[in-house]
Amino acid sequence: MTNTISFDMQEQGYLARRTDLMARGRSAKSIDSALREGTLLRPVKGWVATRDARQDAVIAVLNRGALTGASALRTYGIWAGTDTHLHVRVPPNVPNTRARALHPISAFAPTGASGEVRHWTRTEFHSMQSWRVSVGDALVAFAREESAEFSVAAIESALYSSTLSPRDLPFLWDHLPRSLGAYRPVVDGRAEAGTETLARLRLGFTARRIDIQVRVGPHRLDILIDGWLNVEIDSEEWHGRERLANSRRDTWLVARGYVVLRFDYHEVMYEWEACAAAVAATLRDPRRA
Repeated sequence: MTNTISFDMQEQGYLARRTDLMARGRSAKSIDSALREGTLLRPVKGWVATRDARQDAVIAVLNRGALTGASALRTYGIWAGTDTHLHVRVPPNVPNTRARALHPISAFAPTGASGEVRHWTRTEFHSMQSWRVSVGDALVAFAREESAEFSVAAIESALYSSTLSPRDLPFLWDHLPRSLGAYRPVVDGRAEAGTETLARLRLGFTARRIDIQVRVGPHRLDILIDGWLNVEIDSEEWHGRERLANSRRDTWLVARGYVVLRFDYHEVMYEWEACAAAVAATLRDPRRA
């Protein structure tokens, strides 16, 4: 496979329609040559892929559609909650049948998604790849399935990662469920992780003032409540080697009069009542009040 086609496949997420490659200037002869060499595979009629293509993306194509909702959000690196089903957007009037697979799914990169869910919907935003919907359409689909908190967390994650531009927000809000309208004033994209957004939204009912991503000396605080209680949220990717740095950071803050509470991903997602109780008890401390 020539470097030019290799670059094009990488740009397309390692899975593309033949017509997409030809629109980028690749000839049918060069594509067929790569297929004969085995450096390009044919997962389904009209499509080509490398072995780096995602299994969930190939399955979406076999279902005559594209990844959407949580499945698409994860391919963009956007926080997408706990739903691991494979969500596929299928154009209206497309039959509910799979296309014939021309290459085993096992040849492509595993993703852990399972349990296909089809969505017969239209799209409102342009996508650069044919195997997944745009960030905007993925967020809209996600919001139709998930809670308001999860939806806001996904939107903020998209803003923070710059996969969603702030200038696209007004158009996005026009297509989101109306029930999310109440959250519009609090969406700003500063939260570094979806769990930070969840914690901030939930703690908003218990505190007089909440600030996020506050700079204190050399440190940046995830959530600062009433000017003195620092709530830190360790993401799912948090590793043990960071423990010493976090301990030193917390010691520095405590020495300057702050109280630090630290919760991990699992606590925020599955044991929030205990987290909220700890925050409330700390805020009730008469010595602090």
